[in-house]
Amino acid sequence: MATAVQSAYPRSSRTATALGEQSRSRILAAAAEILRTDPDNFSLQRVARKAGISPRAIYGYFESGAELAGVARLSALNSIVEMLPASISHADQPEGAIRQFASAVATALRSHGSAWLVLGRQDAAFRSQYRRTLRLPLIRELSSYLMQHRPTGALADFSNSQLAELLVTAIESVVVNFDDDLALELQFSETIDRIVRAILKTHEG
Repeated sequence: MATAVQSAYPRSSRTATALGEQSRSRILAAAAEILRTDPDNFSLQRVARKAGISPRAIYGYFESGAELAGVARLSALNSIVEMLPASISHADQPEGAIRQFASAVATALRSHGSAWLVLGRQDAAFRSQYRRTLRLPLIRELSSYLMQHRPTGALADFSNSQLAELLVTAIESVVVNFDDDLALELQFSETIDRIVRAILKTHEG
């Protein structure tokens, strides 16, 4: 009879590891929420209270409040990235493909990241994280697409990368300044579409 293979870790260790990961996730979620809603009053005490643990326990996972804030912000950015479209669809009309991509990006940012965009404008360290993790990949994706499918007459004086950066900046601006009322969802989508059309200088028909 074959002998069952035992885990390299005792059951108690596996349980402790699982509980540790759950605690770490709670800490990160609490830190991200405070950073998003009230960054000026971020503290380990507030994080601990929100996560339902003691402040001392946080040091079992993070060496300092600065490290916790950095990890929480990066985790939030990664969760936004996961919501973004992986690439621009190769539709028959480049204008339509770019508008669809812009709308999908704007919706992802609005649903999870508008406050992080505001924070990115205020905090130099986070701005660097945001640029590296989210903004530059979006610009590269758009620029790469424009190299092969640039709409005719779209700001001829702009390079592909400049045009891509302008599009991303426009998307960010709408997301940051738009009312969060979900009842205005259609108006939000129309605003994104109208701005992209204006940048690309394209028309239906």
